[in-house]
Amino acid sequence: MLPPSSPTPRLARHRREGVFSAEEHRDAVEALDEDWETFEKPEVTEGVARAAGGLAEEHELRGFDAIHLASALLIRTASSGQGDEEAEGAVHFLGFDSNLTKAAKKVMRVYEPGETPDSRNQSDKG
Repeated sequence: MLPPSSPTPRLARHRREGVFSAEEHRDAVEALDEDWETFEKPEVTEGVARAAGGLAEEHELRGFDAIHLASALLIRTASSGQGDEEAEGAVHFLGFDSNLTKAAKKVMRVYEPGETPDSRNQSDKG
């Protein structure tokens, strides 16, 4: 069972709006459930909440979307703080909301469908 802060409600909304078929929705939820434990899930501390407030104002984001982006930035910062450029470059933002993804593109690397670590490295070299 996924916690309430998971992206499952957004997947359900996409199903209702016809973005996903019933089968695609089921597959997406199953894949997410399988991968959930491998994801970094930082706690919403006062610092994350304050950062989210600033991001919400700057990028006109809804509250939970701002927390999502602030959390991703925290993970990226933690990766870069280890002095490992490869680890920092491996942190990609993934969201299902176009406004949130647009804001994320302004502040960090965003996952693009079809992108793999190999294709990312090829594009970084060229």
